[in-house]
Amino acid sequence: MSGLEGTTLDHYLLQRRLGHGGMADVYLAYDSATDQDVAIKVLSGNQTTYLERFRREAEAIDKLQHKHILPVYDYGDQEPWHYLVMPYITAGTLSDLLDDGPLSLQQADDILDQIASALQFAHDHGIIHRDIKPSNILLGENTYIFLADFGLAKAIEGTNELTQTGVLLGTPEYMAPDLADGPATTSSDIYALGILLYQMVTGRVPFSADTPVAVYWKQIRDQPLPPSRVNPELSLAIDSVLMRVLDKNPLRRYQSARALAKAFHATLMLPDTGGIPPLPLRVLETRVQEPVSRPPLVEQRTILPAQRRKLNKLATIVIAIGLALFIVIPMTYIYYIYRSHSGQAATTSAAIAVHAKDATATPPASHIQQGTSPDPLSGAKSAQNAVLASKPVLVDNLIDNTLNRWTVDGSHCIFGSGGYIVNNTQVNSLQSCPMLSPTV
Repeated sequence: MSGLEGTTLDHYLLQRRLGHGGMADVYLAYDSATDQDVAIKVLSGNQTTYLERFRREAEAIDKLQHKHILPVYDYGDQEPWHYLVMPYITAGTLSDLLDDGPLSLQQADDILDQIASALQFAHDHGIIHRDIKPSNILLGENTYIFLADFGLAKAIEGTNELTQTGVLLGTPEYMAPDLADGPATTSSDIYALGILLYQMVTGRVPFSADTPVAVYWKQIRDQPLPPSRVNPELSLAIDSVLMRVLDKNPLRRYQSARALAKAFHATLMLPDTGGIPPLPLRVLETRVQEPVSRPPLVEQRTILPAQRRKLNKLATIVIAIGLALFIVIPMTYIYYIYRSHSGQAATTSAAIAVHAKDATATPPASHIQQGTSPDPLSGAKSAQNAVLASKPVLVDNLIDNTLNRWTVDGSHCIFGSGGYIVNNTQVNSLQSCPMLSPTV
């Protein structure tokens, strides 16, 4: 569309062409009404699709009054041309800036913050840009950013699509893989912004090929290299942010442009970013880095056979100590308490001098019925009565002859009512009732 230099559209004099796009050219023009230079996007022809996009851009920008969105001063028609009038930005585009290589992290952070602010504002007002790329980021003085070219913009809730089935709009290097089988969304804009950030910190886009179709096929199929593999001065934290925003699944990306900008800015607060060289130990070159869509897995250590034997031996020792503490020692303690109690009882029996007269008195013969077998406990009961009738006596509450360990002689040592009773049957001598089987 050359040859328009010198053409006047209303009070705008076209001076030279600044750029050429898919459906329009941009010219530097002089506005005689305001006495200033402006930029004019000029569309020639009456193709219905292009005219509708042109009208949509004017309406979208008119709705989006934001400090980082390039405003529209005017728009009109002058057969056979249609035009939009915008400010003339002198410092070029982000594409020009990236020709010199990757940006510093601080500069990338500042530019990302401005773009994200404009894009978030557009999304909040129901507009999807659909063509985020460096040539649509204009640079003002002191790297003041303007988001431009809403020619492919669409309303989030809009139903009037300008594309035919199977036709994709956008620039393949910045197009989200989900556009292959779905409509443009705020997430596809955020993906494009992530590609732009990747390019700012590495100096290149993650996917390139000889043809647009091959590029987009890589967007769909391939995983991007972690940025630190391209620029070794980048940190793992920056890798994490970029690999998340470039996830193939829209649900695992950052859900807003603002969230992406905040996450990237946070990485610059860490000790190994913000211009400070990363820590010497780096492992990205020796392991496969998956897109960070979940919490990295905790690194698993492999236990060698020698280590396993050592651990098994240690476990055996711990178990043995546990058995000693909770079984052997308590049982030993119970045994010695039992022995101590038995010895104490025997000593006490021997130490008491029991003086009783007629301790072994037997009942009169008249008490025994003739022809009747004697009661086996009758002797013990008689002895018990004799013992209870004399003083002193030793009575213990051992009411059962456990395992037949205790002596029972029917007179001196007996089990009777209430316990085990000891009677001294010999005057001025000590007698005891020894335990027959002391072994527990």
